[in-house]
Amino acid sequence: MKRKTTSFATTKARGASLLEFIFVFPALLLSIYLIVVYSLVFLLQQSMTYAVSEASRAAAISTAKSRDQLAIDRVNFVLTSLPSALKSKLPAPTIQTGRPASECGSSVLKTTDGFFCVRVTMTYPFASNPAIILLPGMEKLVPQTLSASASALYEN
Repeated sequence: MKRKTTSFATTKARGASLLEFIFVFPALLLSIYLIVVYSLVFLLQQSMTYAVSEASRAAAISTAKSRDQLAIDRVNFVLTSLPSALKSKLPAPTIQTGRPASECGSSVLKTTDGFFCVRVTMTYPFASNPAIILLPGMEKLVPQTLSASASALYEN
């Protein structure tokens, strides 16, 4: 019976592959983790922006309910697409109604008589209350706060 022998070059190549794996795997894993973290940051930012814009539009259009309650209902409806663990971390929106139209920054209207402004704002302190477990030192790499604001004019 012949015995199979391995050459020194084959053993050396296996050792080199193991060393390459040891050095490349953590970098690859860290890259995937960073992609997930920043995707979550962008998801939260876009969700907040969409929610406040929809809330300001809804509050400006309807007079069936109070404008504040209508805006809160719309924010909650828009954010239902988020997982409940993320949604629970987001703060309640700040709603300001009945403000003068000049505070909305409208340059299109020639006159603002009879117009009022509704402004909806959300601010989430992401670095101090992250929605995902951050590695040590990551607090400096993610945004400190995520904020979104939208305003709409309505005629009284």
